[in-house]
Amino acid sequence: MLLLLLLPLQMLAQSGNISVKGTVFDENHDPVPFASVVLKGTTSGVAADADGKYSISVPRNGVLIFSSIGYLNQEIPVNGRATIDVVLVPDSEALEEVMVVAYGTATKTSFTGSAGKISGEKIQLIPNSNPLNTLNGSTPGIRLTSALGQPGANSTITIRGIGSINGNIDPLIVMDGIIYSGILSNIPAGDIESITVLKDAASTALYGARAANGVIMVTTKQGKSEKATINVKVSTGWVTREYKDYETMGIKDYMETYWRLYYNNHILNGVTPEDAARRASNVVATSLNFTEEYNPWSCGITEVVDVNGKYNNSATFKWLEDTDWRSGIEQVGLVQDYSVSANGRHGKSSYYASVGYSDNEGYIVGSGFERYSARANVSAKATDWLNIGVNLASTLSTQYGIQSTSQGTMGNVFMIARRMPPVYGVHLHDNTGAFILDDHGNPIYDFGEGYTTASGSTIPGRVIYSGVNAPRQLQDRFNQRERAMMDVKPYIEISFLKDFKFTANAALYNSNYVAHSSTPFYSELTSNTPTTSKTISNTRTWTFNQLLTWGHNFGKHHVDALLGHESNSYTYSLNSSVSMRYQIVIGDNYEFDNYIEVSAQPSSYKNVYNTEGYFARANYDYDGRYFFSGSFRRDGSSRFARKSRWGNFWSVGGAWVIDRENFI
Repeated sequence: MLLLLLLPLQMLAQSGNISVKGTVFDENHDPVPFASVVLKGTTSGVAADADGKYSISVPRNGVLIFSSIGYLNQEIPVNGRATIDVVLVPDSEALEEVMVVAYGTATKTSFTGSAGKISGEKIQLIPNSNPLNTLNGSTPGIRLTSALGQPGANSTITIRGIGSINGNIDPLIVMDGIIYSGILSNIPAGDIESITVLKDAASTALYGARAANGVIMVTTKQGKSEKATINVKVSTGWVTREYKDYETMGIKDYMETYWRLYYNNHILNGVTPEDAARRASNVVATSLNFTEEYNPWSCGITEVVDVNGKYNNSATFKWLEDTDWRSGIEQVGLVQDYSVSANGRHGKSSYYASVGYSDNEGYIVGSGFERYSARANVSAKATDWLNIGVNLASTLSTQYGIQSTSQGTMGNVFMIARRMPPVYGVHLHDNTGAFILDDHGNPIYDFGEGYTTASGSTIPGRVIYSGVNAPRQLQDRFNQRERAMMDVKPYIEISFLKDFKFTANAALYNSNYVAHSSTPFYSELTSNTPTTSKTISNTRTWTFNQLLTWGHNFGKHHVDALLGHESNSYTYSLNSSVSMRYQIVIGDNYEFDNYIEVSAQPSSYKNVYNTEGYFARANYDYDGRYFFSGSFRRDGSSRFARKSRWGNFWSVGGAWVIDRENFI
């Protein structure tokens, strides 16, 4: 038994290490995006960026291994150099690499469509809760975007541009030969053998109308090793902003700009420059709701900006250290991933099994993604002509918080943090600048509504974002989405008459989803209504396909053919969606029994549709030089009227491997 402990984020900053950077090019001196750079003899490495640039800390006498799909590996000694540029040479054998295509496999040479492939090793090199994110920049023609940045959230994927203005632009996902209706963040990267992207009509036509936006084919791992192998992977890291936020005005610049606003307004209304300057100086601080009785500056309230529009630098601002609103909503998120997998072959049986745990915190306070996963892929060759197997997968995932522009009553935490005037403190302060404390001795957060102290002093409210304090609200806001998924795929393969094979696949996908969000009670607010809402839904799909394949060589001629049938049943049930308000017992019990009033009536519905398709494909090649392919599919969907339910989809393609000609 072989035990492998993988620590992808080892600490390399030890004595004798140097920082090496450079660019990875191809033979045409174009950058090779996301090339792998690994220190020889370790599992420590980095991936180059989209421009082929990399940076890594390694020993002075170390050796770097550069690799990328379709290129030969290169080993380069460091020899104390700080810059190493590398040119990768194409791997001619990569043309014979086998990749998964529609209802079968093909080599890159024989495939007449357009497709790209990324291996599981490269997917694991780039830590991400959604393995499809590794396709960005590594496969031509694919673009992934995420408007949220929420850990565990699916990205918007476009293949060769947007295929619809108002309709669905998502590509079809196929996993282990069966159309997949689940969330890709449910699939741990360590369970993936490869991802193939089908881009054009010639490669996607066998999937019919649903493949109009392209097809992404995910293949999970199977047992390979002749001896049992156990892999243990432990990785950890941190998440933060890649770039700092925009620089915003400090108190001096803000007050001078604010003064200029009033000055210009008075000039536009016909006031003399001298009078306009005097009026602007008198109101620039009071317009922010500050008074002589509650004045954050050590000077008079009308002396903050003089008549020349210059800030009073001799004045002390009393709560300067409490005006950073952005640091109150951001954090350095911890990323953890642990997995144990086993694979092997025993006689005529093979197996791959894994269990994993992942916890990714977002860089916004209170956001993150947690996942428990398990998988078992088992196959057995019962006889010389019969092979059976089953792929089982289950995950339990939770997205918590929400890293987006919307936070319920807070609206947009990013905008609040950027637009909040730098003169307002995150917490309440008295006129001396001291924190106002609660009964437990903790500073009280300022919601901008105004506040009366125990001594009777009045603190005025803010002129902007009254009733909101994002740093405080992000701490307690309850917002989570739980998903329990089960995926079962049994299959059987029967070989007969030497050149024929019949395959029957079945799949059951079931997902239970619960979205639960609540607005808690904030003691700092003068009036607030605790609310809770919950949505429970279920997605279930049944898929069956039957494939009959035949292939034969006639000297230098090769011919193969496929006949198939596929049916799919999809059911989505929104079981309940309810909102309630007015909490009975204030606290973190957000269940309905702790509320007294229904604020939105319960709702439920069911969406059911079925699809069915018949398809065929024929391939021909001569001497490994000339390739021709044709496919046809007739698809039907219950979403259309009976007279318009069926459609035909076909493709033809050809390829010529010119470098195999004698004249080359």
